Amino acid sequence: MKRAMKGLIIGLASCSLVLPMASSAIASIEGAAAGLGRSKPAPPSEPAPVRQPDPPAPAPIQSTGGSRGYDYTPPRRSRGGSSGRSAPLRPQPQPESRKPTIKPIDFVDPQFGVLAKGDLVADGRYYHTYYFEGKKDQPVTIRLVGSNHRQLGLTPALFVYAPNSQEIIARRYAGDKTGRNAFVYLRLPEDGKYRIIVTSVKPNTIGRYSLMLRDDRATYLLDKVADLTDRSPKLKQDNSPYELLEFQGRRDQFVNIRVDSIRAEFFPTVFLLNSKGEIVSTSSDKNYLFRTLIERMQLPADDKYYIMVNSSTSDRRGRFRVSVY
Repeated sequence: MKRAMKGLIIGLASCSLVLPMASSAIASIEGAAAGLGRSKPAPPSEPAPVRQPDPPAPAPIQSTGGSRGYDYTPPRRSRGGSSGRSAPLRPQPQPESRKPTIKPIDFVDPQFGVLAKGDLVADGRYYHTYYFEGKKDQPVTIRLVGSNHRQLGLTPALFVYAPNSQEIIARRYAGDKTGRNAFVYLRLPEDGKYRIIVTSVKPNTIGRYSLMLRDDRATYLLDKVADLTDRSPKLKQDNSPYELLEFQGRRDQFVNIRVDSIRAEFFPTVFLLNSKGEIVSTSSDKNYLFRTLIERMQLPADDKYYIMVNSSTSDRRGRFRVSVY
């Protein structure tokens, strides 16, 4: 295990980093490697409930006032799973279809709805569309909760579209212990009208849900969006990509460190390292929620700390948000 961790830390020092570390910090990491005695957490197995398969993203629709009452622009399929774009997929009005569900949503009142026969369908899944006005860099949270009713139970999925394109900037599938919650933290990339698609994980499913949009009022010490790509440095241990960020901490300060795979593209692992290269804490996505959290960590000293974000499996890439609060 010592050899495994030595390979991990030496890999950090030998590769180029997102934020350049001082040469003295690199030397400290190399010197501390032999005494760490810990290894990278084992990668999680593939979660059947979430990945069997990912529901495709319906196109957002807008009311146009025409005879059909709606218009749409088909999205484009992702190339390589990291761009967040989907294949051409046209919504299909069903026989005896009702007026499409297109509603505004505010930051106060939750929306309650029922996916039902007669709604628009994309790839066999009923869906509704909601929209809201957002500002660049505005932090928000979106929570979609499906009902556990015997006849109207729903395992939901949500997609968030950017204002000026068909790019999917966030996606989440219900995959927690209850199987009913799809929850995403998001920092908006631009001003404009955002669209939220509410649908189901399984085809031909009807059911109740509640949708809540909220301002994220946390005070962040660090809040960054970055990408794991083929150009990211890689750990020698398993060739998995990582990125490194830093923040200044105080002794006995309590911090939470949250990492979200925004588009549900990889299962994140996070390491908190001090300036000597010692692992202070670590956490991995064991519940297949595409996020992980180091909760209420009490920092041991006044120091510069480093956060290493890593894909639990070497074949995954994608955009992530790391937040310290």
